[in-house]
Amino acid sequence: MSDMDGPVMVAMSACIGCGRVFTYNPELVPSLLYVPSVRNSLELALAELAAIHTDRHDRTVLADQADCDTCQETIRLLTDEAVREPICPSCAATANPHRAANGFEPIPTEDTAALDGWR
Repeated sequence: MSDMDGPVMVAMSACIGCGRVFTYNPELVPSLLYVPSVRNSLELALAELAAIHTDRHDRTVLADQADCDTCQETIRLLTDEAVREPICPSCAATANPHRAANGFEPIPTEDTAALDGWR
């Protein structure tokens, strides 16, 4: 940590992916929005909702979820319930190829967030 200027905030909690407790700088650690009721990330919960929406509605009648009051209410409920949870670099590295294959942005990892050698 000798290359950091000034005070550094430190947090310790479990990784949302593997459950391993690790220490990190909460301003820099990668994190995911997690929805406890569906036990999944907000991104995946919304993607699943989009798939259900497509199966449920004739695409010519309702072009997208914005036209569907039920989907909009579900999106609001999922978003309101979502909490930000830290993810360790090992889990981020494991998840990123799968995320890319499914059209999601990779989870950014910052070496400066690591305080306990999580490589």
